[in-house]
Amino acid sequence: MCGQAKGSKGAGSDRPVESAPTTTAAPPPGDAATPPVSDAVRHVRSADLFGNAREVVIEHEHHRYRLKMTSRGGLILNK
Repeated sequence: MCGQAKGSKGAGSDRPVESAPTTTAAPPPGDAATPPVSDAVRHVRSADLFGNAREVVIEHEHHRYRLKMTSRGGLILNK
């Protein structure tokens, strides 16, 4: 029951009442270049993803993908 308040019912209705969408706080004044991040989009820093490695394997729907960091700092995704 994603997006619905648990156990709450509308007045005179058997359908659950949907909860209000969450809002994202505005960035600090000195951080105007960074756009606000939506709750639906997960932000992951490449340093956190790679650690000390130059390659990670991402599993998606029973397939494996290799995300590689190039010598010039770019990223390449291969199946």
